[in-house]
Amino acid sequence: MTTRRVLIVDQYTALHEELVECAGVAGLPMSFLHASSYPDALESVRRNDVDAIVVELRPDTDSGLELLWWMTNHRPQVVAFAMSPTNRAADKVVLDELFIECFQTPLDCDAMLRVLAQRVKSSVRGQFRNITLPSILQILEAERATCLLRVTSPMGEGCLGVVRGELRHATANEVIGDEAAIEIFGWSDVRVDALSRRSRHQDVNESITYLVMEAMRRLDDAGVAVDDQSDVFLAMPPLSPTSERAPEGSVEGPPDMLSRSPDSSLTPSETVARLHAVEERRKSMPTEQELVDVLKSIEGSAGGFVAASLVDLGSGMPLATHSVRSDFDLAAASAYNSELVKQKLQIMKTLGISGTIQDMLITLDEQIHLIKMISNQTFLYLAVMKAQSNLAIVRMAVERHADRLSS
Repeated sequence: MTTRRVLIVDQYTALHEELVECAGVAGLPMSFLHASSYPDALESVRRNDVDAIVVELRPDTDSGLELLWWMTNHRPQVVAFAMSPTNRAADKVVLDELFIECFQTPLDCDAMLRVLAQRVKSSVRGQFRNITLPSILQILEAERATCLLRVTSPMGEGCLGVVRGELRHATANEVIGDEAAIEIFGWSDVRVDALSRRSRHQDVNESITYLVMEAMRRLDDAGVAVDDQSDVFLAMPPLSPTSERAPEGSVEGPPDMLSRSPDSSLTPSETVARLHAVEERRKSMPTEQELVDVLKSIEGSAGGFVAASLVDLGSGMPLATHSVRSDFDLAAASAYNSELVKQKLQIMKTLGISGTIQDMLITLDEQIHLIKMISNQTFLYLAVMKAQSNLAIVRMAVERHADRLSS
């Protein structure tokens, strides 16, 4: 287990010593460094690979705020916090601008450790490359990650706040909320940096699908061409391990995304049409509750049921899910299995094999995983315990109820 380094910037060593003791008692894989002055803190950050920093804000100087500003711009991968006995209005303005939370002193060390551990664990760091902005949001949604995306483009600068995978906040050129998100989704030549920050604002109300569609519609109305980095939303695979390791501090897009032909670019009208097609397909299907009821029927027929989901192949997003285990991440499983199906289809194409996939079986030490194609756009993913079931029972349970997933 990786040990996380936390730098405490405080005049006194008492807090540092207490945190070391509490982390040891709790068995948390965290080590603590201490700096008594801001220059010492800056030097420590430059010398050490720090995962988080907690900076004391002193009433007699603004150096603490300056250090946090420097961290945001030069070490965005580091989770940053402030701590202060008072809530000075001037401090709050700066901290809100930097999306940095402030601990109130005197501190509850156990509570502080829990927050530090959770933030460091859920943070996303580095720069995204070769992947569209909507696809980045799909990755964060599947991972239930928390971060702040800083988006820069020749058309402006903006931020998107993601909390536990949900888009909660957007700002762009002094605009906030849904309108800001729409503006950002319409930008071209974007660079996206992930900062380990948690937005406390919630001003985005519409779904990502709607916001992207509206951005494309406005570009189409204005006669603006959309480049290859803005034209695919739900058609992009949201999660895909790459065959080569990406440089540290970056997130690479899947191989097929990197090798797309320029001829495959879509106009804004075509993009909107594709998004509408996905939405129409969803409307023509049974309701989510009806689909969940079918998954529950499969649970009753298949012994050792663990989890099941109906998945949109193009996006990797589950249309309905049902699980008896809270620790089974169906969002991630659906996304990765979508990529697995796509890779198999690509292999068939490369080998010149005609026809379609009926189902795919993955046998693990303790579980059986079955992927059953419902249509050329959707598939059922089912996981059961091997000791309580077998392939014949699983296939029979799926065949008995599969028609109700597409009617």
